[in-house]
Amino acid sequence: QAVLFINRRAHRGQAKSTGAILRSDRTVNRYIGDLGRAAEWIKQQFGIQKLKDIQQQHAQAYIDFRREKIRARTIQGYAKALSLLPNIETLDVPSRRYDVNDKPTKSRAYTREQVAEIQKHLSPSARLSTQIILESGCRTQDLASIQLEKNAPIANARLKKLHEDRF
Repeated sequence: QAVLFINRRAHRGQAKSTGAILRSDRTVNRYIGDLGRAAEWIKQQFGIQKLKDIQQQHAQAYIDFRREKIRARTIQGYAKALSLLPNIETLDVPSRRYDVNDKPTKSRAYTREQVAEIQKHLSPSARLSTQIILESGCRTQDLASIQLEKNAPIANARLKKLHEDRF
């Protein structure tokens, strides 16, 4: 039922400006899985066989049940899928701000010692690039766009308004 229900509401390939929510295959598949798991639990708990018969209190009971076991972000995904059902309005979902399981446990950034060790094995130009990234705080994909201004003048008007200290 979840596959048919979600596929009828899918708007694959449409622009975001049309108001379409389910625009990509990945999103559609995620909604199918989330709605299917929720419907299966509701069926076991309340004996409801059809998606159209799921009421607000059943969906909220599922959200409350899952709240204790999974992260807030995942619960929000279940709530989005359930909110497509005709009898569901707004579900009370936990905020990610207060979810202790949603916080990073450690930094993914390299320490200066690790960067120095990596730089030992690089060419001089790659070492310079690594040092620029480390000191500027930019992402690695930004490195390819670093050029002398005379070679590629700044086209973005917002960049022209930035204070000189940034550079």
